[in-house]
Amino acid sequence: MIYAGGCYGSQIAHLIAKIAPHYTQGVIDVACAVLPRKQMFMRTAEGEFYFYTQHLEISCHTKSFWTPHNFSKAAFSIRNLLELKHLQIQSELSKDCIFVSYHSQKDEFKTADEKERLYKTYVDLGFDASLHLVKDKNDIDGKLIRGLKHDGISNERVFKKELPLILEKLEGKDFQREEKSLSFPSDDKIYHFKDTKDKYELKITPL
Repeated sequence: MIYAGGCYGSQIAHLIAKIAPHYTQGVIDVACAVLPRKQMFMRTAEGEFYFYTQHLEISCHTKSFWTPHNFSKAAFSIRNLLELKHLQIQSELSKDCIFVSYHSQKDEFKTADEKERLYKTYVDLGFDASLHLVKDKNDIDGKLIRGLKHDGISNERVFKKELPLILEKLEGKDFQREEKSLSFPSDDKIYHFKDTKDKYELKITPL
């Protein structure tokens, strides 16, 4: 199971690897934020995505339980990819996942330092993890790297380049789907993830 995405899509890919590491053998990431950005999952008065046509202006909002009034530290923690104790739990269950990331040091959301810390931690924990950091104009090739901003890296070209390399590393390996469970303590709650027959279930209990 290999997950690939850009921006929020690759944040979701990392989260899948976190909560279900035994079902994840690869993550290809383009410019995801390591810390959760509230506009990605929290309902606010402002729209998140806009579509304009000749006759219509459409403002879209995420349909979400979370608002600025009920969002908790635990809800942040479970979405925080840099939570060290969670990374340790993830690595103890499975180290089979191969992580590959492309990120611009000039990303206007200023997330490069966090991405460097995350990938160093992956390596320290024994994962096969590679971060390709775009540093300056010399890295721009007009194809894979088209600019230094957040949207300056081509998702499609990164996927086409990195997917065969991951598949080559995984060739000949056998991944059995065994039922697993893991728990992440987060502030005042514990998030329990467990295989139950054909489902992967979440149960939240007080700490």
